Amino acid sequence: MNKFVGYQAIAKVLTVAWLMSVTLMVGCGGGGGETTSPTPAPVPPPPPVYTISGSIIDEAQLPISGALVSVNGIEADILTGPEGTFAIEHDEAFESPVTVAVTVDGYQSFASELAISTLDTDTSFALDEAISLETFEPWGFMQFSISGNTAGKSHAKRSGDCDCEVTVEGRATKSGQKEPRLMSLFVIDVSGSTGTNQIGNQSVFEVQVAALKGMLDNLTSGVSTQVGLIKFATDAELLVDFTTDFSAIKSALDDIVPETSGTASAATNYEAALDLIEATYASFSLNDSDIKSVAFMSDGIPTAPFGSGTTQEAGDRTSALEAATRLAEQGILVNSFPININSTLTTMPSISAITDGNYYFHEADSILTNIPKDSLVGVIGLEVRNVTTELDADPITLFSDGVFSANVCLTDESVNDVIITPIVCKDCNKDAYQTVKTNCDATEECSECAGQITNLILQYTGTSANASVRVTQRIKGKDENLFSGVVAPGAQFEFYGREKDKTMGSSIKVFINNQLNTEIKTSCGQPKTGPGLVSGDFLVIKGYSRNGGLLCPVD
Repeated sequence: MNKFVGYQAIAKVLTVAWLMSVTLMVGCGGGGGETTSPTPAPVPPPPPVYTISGSIIDEAQLPISGALVSVNGIEADILTGPEGTFAIEHDEAFESPVTVAVTVDGYQSFASELAISTLDTDTSFALDEAISLETFEPWGFMQFSISGNTAGKSHAKRSGDCDCEVTVEGRATKSGQKEPRLMSLFVIDVSGSTGTNQIGNQSVFEVQVAALKGMLDNLTSGVSTQVGLIKFATDAELLVDFTTDFSAIKSALDDIVPETSGTASAATNYEAALDLIEATYASFSLNDSDIKSVAFMSDGIPTAPFGSGTTQEAGDRTSALEAATRLAEQGILVNSFPININSTLTTMPSISAITDGNYYFHEADSILTNIPKDSLVGVIGLEVRNVTTELDADPITLFSDGVFSANVCLTDESVNDVIITPIVCKDCNKDAYQTVKTNCDATEECSECAGQITNLILQYTGTSANASVRVTQRIKGKDENLFSGVVAPGAQFEFYGREKDKTMGSSIKVFINNQLNTEIKTSCGQPKTGPGLVSGDFLVIKGYSRNGGLLCPVD
């Protein structure tokens, strides 16, 4: 810089400063002169608000209302309306592609990376295409048995005849090919806010503990259900590995205390919890049929592992979504339970959508009533109805692991048709049911095939040790697996159909070591399929049709 110019600049600054001081002196003097106020500092413009929008449609291209949409782990403030549209505002710009998750009753969860485009301004974005959701898959697997015979049972409050009462007991799950174990991890948030935030006269932490204990009480003990316990804040810790001793889980819950708010260990790190979930399942010996289902509770938004731990950075959300994607690849379902969360930055709906788990939102005053009843296997309800007497079962008991029991009133004047319908969503269509024909002797009656075959138990009669067996049916031009596994000579295996009504279509194909071994008719046509049928290297042991119930043996 030219020295002369520099001196001029300094002189100018000094002159301006002197004039300002003179003005202030005059204004503050006692001569009654006019007061001159200093020029206020300019107000900085507000930070930009970025908006992303899109629409949700069904398979018929019709809009879907009531959908909860998340983009990059940020929830929309309101559910989609009659037009199926959503809009999300945030102070961070959206860059293509974005991670979009959608959950809505009656439809399969959606989670995927999608391209976006900039609209008329640099702060307005939209999905390039509408999101099309598929209707919900029906329940996957069910086992049941009939027992009891209470003759002369009186049901004055019911209509129709009731000469006896039988009990239908079993288990139903949203997925699976055979009787599964439930391997569940209970994950509890112990970040600082859980000890300070209140729900009524209890802390959020105390509510979480009570809710998890209630869920334990709604699980059936035994080797078919095992539970583990993880706590997390800034870091995550496995407190109890998988066990059938539910009292050990309760004792561990009694010993936990929340972290002290404001300390380095009190942040909310979803990624740490999800990574430990993955590692815990990986270290345990699991079967292909096991259901890996998590109960994940939190009262906050992820605030770690990035930044100070007290505020949320974009990386806190994206790291959680990436961890959820890794769980999905391992078939681990994360059922989320937000505990009194008001923020749209929780990412919990996204985590459940990515892993195909359920997102259970309950108002604060109903958490302890509802969470213990929530399903860990995707079956949220059960209908059992005797269509012969037009009476519903009463009572019906359904546990969180899908175990159920129902008392059914029968007439002894005819064979009773009892329909069992597991429910996997509130507004699901009820076509996926199983008919059982029974009587007051509490025995199942077999019948001619009606409404296509839904269920078969086959026995492998071949001699190849550890044969790799696969059963498929044709759906919409694609071969869908009904069963896949290693089967020893003489061993039996069971499976249900994959159509929306649980039927198997016109026929199924059975492969051994990827070579077609046989094709079995399942349409209720000729030749008949039932117990005693030998087809290829397989013997039919038992089976059901949708409307006829238990299949009678073939001649």
